[in-house]
Amino acid sequence: MTNCTFVTYSKLPNLDPDDKIVFDILTSRGVDCQIAVWDDPSIDWSKAGVTVIRSTWDYIQKFDQFMDWIDHVSNVTELFNRPNYLRWSSHKSYLRDLSEAGIGIVPTEWLYRFGSVDVKEKLMSMLKNEPSGKLVVKPAIGLATSGVIIVQEENIDAAVKHTEDLLRTVDVMVQPFIASVKTRGERALVFVNGRYCHTVRKMAFQKLMPGGEAGEMPVEVTFAELELAERAMLVLGDLVRKHEKNPNRLPALDAVAGGGMTTMGESNEEAFLSPPLYARIDLVHAEDGTPMIIELELVEPSLWLTYYPITAELFADAIEHAIKRTNRREPVTCG
Repeated sequence: MTNCTFVTYSKLPNLDPDDKIVFDILTSRGVDCQIAVWDDPSIDWSKAGVTVIRSTWDYIQKFDQFMDWIDHVSNVTELFNRPNYLRWSSHKSYLRDLSEAGIGIVPTEWLYRFGSVDVKEKLMSMLKNEPSGKLVVKPAIGLATSGVIIVQEENIDAAVKHTEDLLRTVDVMVQPFIASVKTRGERALVFVNGRYCHTVRKMAFQKLMPGGEAGEMPVEVTFAELELAERAMLVLGDLVRKHEKNPNRLPALDAVAGGGMTTMGESNEEAFLSPPLYARIDLVHAEDGTPMIIELELVEPSLWLTYYPITAELFADAIEHAIKRTNRREPVTCG
């Protein structure tokens, strides 16, 4: 049986070059690794060994199928990240959970797929109260710039139609336009096994591209940025367990997930949920410089390991340790 499988999608059948670094490190250590496309029907996942999701970047177009795939794979082998983390992070309502836990996020209003709201009236009202005169509309299940639109009075009719079109299939989030994304950019903080590793500056409204090809660059983290991200990581396990016990807090979640949100793994009674194998927390800054979380990625985030070879080694170490624990038939704790 293969020791480890790196999971990608059909447009990157040989992995994102950034992830290939870790794959090559493991193979150089004698670990039997393979690459598999997540929805390839020929793959026997029971023989995949420790299975690590990486660039499954088409999952938002096949969301129900992906949720079913998570259930299947996690039942026949060791899947990372764990299903409870994957489900919680796949719908951006996690921002609400973070906010309720006292973690600073970008202010967010929600429009629900099965709700009833006058979209134009709602957006116009929000625009009048927004000093920048701009809003950002996003699908609650999405990645990169897919489905994202900047709303101003000048394009309100097009924005209303775009929002209404989104609401036919998914919940929608509306946020103020954060000016610092154009100047300071987003800060993406990468964690392995719950431990901070490095930070990358992302470009504004960055397109989905292989790591390092969209203008990202390594930067130093500030104390305030790291403090916020680490506070989020500290409460992560509690938030996920809480969500498992009450998965339908937002009215449209169960329908959007095809019913899968009602059963999020077997860990409801766990006293402790170990940190995710990998995580990325994206921050932006308010006008006064205060950092705010705009995304917390646990499904398939780019990690930009090309810039930080030491993190690639640490990621490989964590995967190798998970393999050893699995081979000893002990409970895997993400490292």
